[in-house]
Amino acid sequence: MMLKDTVIANRSYGVLNIAPGQKLDQIAIEVMKQDCPDFLLAFKTISIDGALELRYEMGDGIRLSYQSQRMYKREFVQQMINMLLPYKDCGDWLLDYHSILLDPKYIFVSNKNGSVRYTYIPVPEYALSDEEIMRFFSQFMVNVELLDDKDYILQLLRIMQNGRSNLLAVLEHLQKEKNMHMDTFKGQPANPERAAEKEEAGQQAARKIYKSGEIGMSWERAVNREGSEQEERKSGDEFGKDNIENKLLDSLYRDTDSEKEKEKKGKGKREKGERKKEKKEKPAKEKAGGKGLLDLFGGKKEKAPGRQDEKEPEQPAKEAGRTEDQARPAYYNDVGEQTDNRFMDIDTTEVEGEFQGENDPSILLLKLENARDYDVPELIELHLEHGHATVGRYDKHGSPCADFNFDYSLTFVSRNHFRVELHGDKYQIIDLNSGNGTILNDQELIPNMPYELHSKDVIVISRKTRLTYHVL
Repeated sequence: MMLKDTVIANRSYGVLNIAPGQKLDQIAIEVMKQDCPDFLLAFKTISIDGALELRYEMGDGIRLSYQSQRMYKREFVQQMINMLLPYKDCGDWLLDYHSILLDPKYIFVSNKNGSVRYTYIPVPEYALSDEEIMRFFSQFMVNVELLDDKDYILQLLRIMQNGRSNLLAVLEHLQKEKNMHMDTFKGQPANPERAAEKEEAGQQAARKIYKSGEIGMSWERAVNREGSEQEERKSGDEFGKDNIENKLLDSLYRDTDSEKEKEKKGKGKREKGERKKEKKEKPAKEKAGGKGLLDLFGGKKEKAPGRQDEKEPEQPAKEAGRTEDQARPAYYNDVGEQTDNRFMDIDTTEVEGEFQGENDPSILLLKLENARDYDVPELIELHLEHGHATVGRYDKHGSPCADFNFDYSLTFVSRNHFRVELHGDKYQIIDLNSGNGTILNDQELIPNMPYELHSKDVIVISRKTRLTYHVL
């Protein structure tokens, strides 16, 4: 690794040691000392016992290596523009774009506006070739998973693989794509009234998901289950995406119907033979959760063969300060049977595999310890099959920003607040430059720096509100 991460005076730096005899680009150093461009990390030259080192302060934004690779087309296009513009602007600052370090750990993306800041290495021998630069961006695009127009990346890759193409040509193509969809998307005129309706629907969807106790489930699982992953998400911005929440509302929240309506609907379905045998034998009143969120999000449970029905624990219709929807247990099996939602009391010999967090390192469970009067989930379930997961909140439009999303009203939680990584059988937690910080066992995390995470560790979200969970 060319740079080495270090913490000095509670701030994170990337340090580059200059070996004796290495030549430096003195013009670039003077330019950056006098007026460092916004798209580059500022650095200091430090001489210690005759040895020279460059210190790059890494305080703004999150590392590109920590950013989610699942994007919608509008997000991908804008990010690619932000990543390529510095290559166009370098010449205006008498800088050589070949000296930009293309290491995802040292490329930072702003949480606020998505702008990109690179690390500039003023050592000629570290300069990259045009082929290496094109290869980096091609690999970046290959790793991105577009949630709507998946063919678009292939189109862009064809442009980049054209022997006569360069980064400027790619940038111009992206800017044209953005301008084409400034007011329209796929030939459909923008409709302000429809956009307002979609925004309200998105907010309602976020509230219902949050109250149902399943807010931590992956939004993409719901989209895939409903066959809607090709639909465009709501957005009132220039790319005019459609909102997938409207299509999911009926299937996600069927339990909001009255008991009388459920019974009537259930009777009609039974007469047509569309309902499963198990559902036919079950009175509508026992299916308090209907076909709940857990089925739709891949949390389906199967009843063990030969298992006798057990008496279900009685649940109060309302708890102090909670609505009926919030009081309902969060877990149901595939025939609508209510199961015990108290994690610590579950008999694992009978429901083996339902809660994999106890023996499956790819699932990390966080238990609520102090809610500070906020209405938040009792249990956070992080799925780390891909080696990482993020915790954040929904945005104001009701769109998910992380793998686990708190309600958008909890503004003290950043949209991407912290990240958990799995390395072998060990966990690490990283604060993603959140606005109010993340505290681990009374120690505030330095943004973008990994810290080991163990069982019984206490995580505090926001130094102000101190929303507290502990690792199971």
